[in-house]
Amino acid sequence: MLFVSKLFGQNLDSLNLALKNAKHDTVRLNLYVKLCEACDVKDNLKYGKPAIELIDRMLSKTNNESERKNILKQKAFVFLCFAVYYKQIEGNSSLKELQYRKKILDVSIELNDEIDIANAITQITYWYTDQGNYPKALEYNQNGLALFKQLNYKKGMALLFGNIANLYARLDDIKASIENFEKSLVIYKELKDTNGIAESQNDLGYNYGTTHNLKKALEYFNQSVLLFKTSMNHEGLRSTYNIIGLMYLNNDMWDEALIYFEKSLLEDEQLPEKTWTRGILCNIGLIHRLKGDIDQALEYHFKALKVAEETNSETQVSWVFNKLSEDYFQQKNYSKAKEYNNRYLAIITKSTFFSSIQGGELLASKIDSAIGNHQEAFEHYKRYIRLKEKLNNDEFRKAANEEKYRNEYEQQKREDKVEQDKKDIKTSEEKQQQQIIMYSVAVVLCLTIVFSVLLYKRFRLTHNQKEIIEQQKHIVEEKHKEITDSINYAERIQRSFLATKELLDENLTDYFVFFKPKDIVSGDFYWASILSNDNFALVTADSTGHGVPGAIMSLLNITSIESAIKDGFLQPADILNVTRRTIIERLKKDGSAEGGKDGMDCSLISFDFTNKKLTVSAANNPVWIVRKNELGVTEAIEIKPDKMPVGKHDKDSTSFTQHEIQLQSGDVVYTLTDGFPDQFGGEKGKKFMSKNLRELLVANSHLPMHEQHQLLNKTFTDWVGNLEQVDDVCIIGIRI
Repeated sequence: MLFVSKLFGQNLDSLNLALKNAKHDTVRLNLYVKLCEACDVKDNLKYGKPAIELIDRMLSKTNNESERKNILKQKAFVFLCFAVYYKQIEGNSSLKELQYRKKILDVSIELNDEIDIANAITQITYWYTDQGNYPKALEYNQNGLALFKQLNYKKGMALLFGNIANLYARLDDIKASIENFEKSLVIYKELKDTNGIAESQNDLGYNYGTTHNLKKALEYFNQSVLLFKTSMNHEGLRSTYNIIGLMYLNNDMWDEALIYFEKSLLEDEQLPEKTWTRGILCNIGLIHRLKGDIDQALEYHFKALKVAEETNSETQVSWVFNKLSEDYFQQKNYSKAKEYNNRYLAIITKSTFFSSIQGGELLASKIDSAIGNHQEAFEHYKRYIRLKEKLNNDEFRKAANEEKYRNEYEQQKREDKVEQDKKDIKTSEEKQQQQIIMYSVAVVLCLTIVFSVLLYKRFRLTHNQKEIIEQQKHIVEEKHKEITDSINYAERIQRSFLATKELLDENLTDYFVFFKPKDIVSGDFYWASILSNDNFALVTADSTGHGVPGAIMSLLNITSIESAIKDGFLQPADILNVTRRTIIERLKKDGSAEGGKDGMDCSLISFDFTNKKLTVSAANNPVWIVRKNELGVTEAIEIKPDKMPVGKHDKDSTSFTQHEIQLQSGDVVYTLTDGFPDQFGGEKGKKFMSKNLRELLVANSHLPMHEQHQLLNKTFTDWVGNLEQVDDVCIIGIRI
């Protein structure tokens, strides 16, 4: 069998020195293999590539069958190192990992090594299953099954029947799944393999349990229990009782689940090794929490923590921290909940368990929200959303693949059925020719029955296909609803940061806000506040991006503006300068090589209504003031922005310019982002352009502000037509 674990105790320096001095190819190859075993995964190719070159050279020279087999075994091991390397570097969908898994299978077949063939097929099955390509995984298992039948390797046949059964279950073909588990069970009984028998019975029990046929599930589980009791196998009983407990837990039958988890714990106490103890104690603690007995839940989870700490496994300890945090949160002991969740996140964020990290971030957000740490809650929620988007993307990719391959599988089933129908008809016709005279009446009757059965099967097939399509549609709709609900929740959070209608109404007598996000949440935002000098400040901004990333960026921008004002800065230019520094500092931690270059384009205007003075500082976005000149002609005065964003830039050490304008009664001040001017539309599908928007506002500035809002909305809708809105839109008009 292939050796798969790393021998970290080997001295790499001594092995490299020995390799340098080695003269014989056999010695050199053995040293390369030992280096592959001893090195970090990232160095697998460093030693593996020259090893393969040496192996191919040695294979081309040797005629000794025993020596050839030894070299091939080493080749298979090096291919395994390559597969492990690409899985770690490129992830679960690495095509190069699959390529080397197939090469391992080819070498194992050449060696006629049944155990390694079974292992290689199982690993290929895992790869295709992870991509949702169940038909391809089935193909490999069925080909392997045919090979094992030729070799009469019964244990391998039993293993692959189990693999095939699991794949049929994923394809919702429960009948085929159960048939293959039963075939596996028959072989294990023939081999008198107690563990194989019990595992197959447990698989059948769990299969029935997932379909809520608990009576049938318990029949199989009880057979396993009887088998293990007869052989005094405490380890088998522990496992079976735990599986039964999980089945009851999945069916929300908590009292029954608790009984079997406690039985599993009793069996665990009979065993010297305690690898299951933590998990069983956590299961019991979970049941007590679900039943509302938090004190009991904490008692069992602290027992689990003690066991986990004895294993010296950080990961196991972290999982118990998570359970304790959930217990304390339900108890509303938020300080303890936060303490244990922080300890959980400190460990789990070093791993690749993204769904576990996501759960920890969401719990952290809830805890901080409950104790009033809204800024920290928001930071945790941002990380939760990012992880959720990543996992949802992975889930959507897999769901799309599953639907694609499931349709291919159903199509193949239909084609096979048609082919079989043709063969049946041909056989029937041959019979008719042989017995045309003697059995003519019987043949007609048989044909009628055959076609009736075919029509019935076709009806059943169509019905089944419809059910499968409806199930897939339901899955997609559920995922869509989950994502939409999440984004709607994010929109409510973002909306709470925007300037409220009450605040605007209190400080502005005549105004409109035309705010039209491209998606539910927006990168554009408008924010307002009364400064300590009694001036009214208004920010109209376009954050980097739109949708969820833009919304997250907008909240960072808003909190940075608020921080600058809280620190006592009152002048627009000073506020933007300080905000820029804060944003740059925060985005240094985004993990990119050069540090985050995100930020915002915006205008910050400050009204001194008593003296009719307007102070403006703007980054890339202009401010327009429309007024009548001395000749009574309406014109626009443009306050030009600085050509740099509030964020990292070549000029980020240059201060923003500040403008002061003496306002007149009747002036209309317009602030805006670039969404409206940059929108494609009209008869030629071109941009609306800033010049046209300014002329539109000047021409209609005399209208009441609510009518201007309606005009902008209609103009924008008509301009977009059948095209897609390309960016968030925000325009604010204020009459003095």
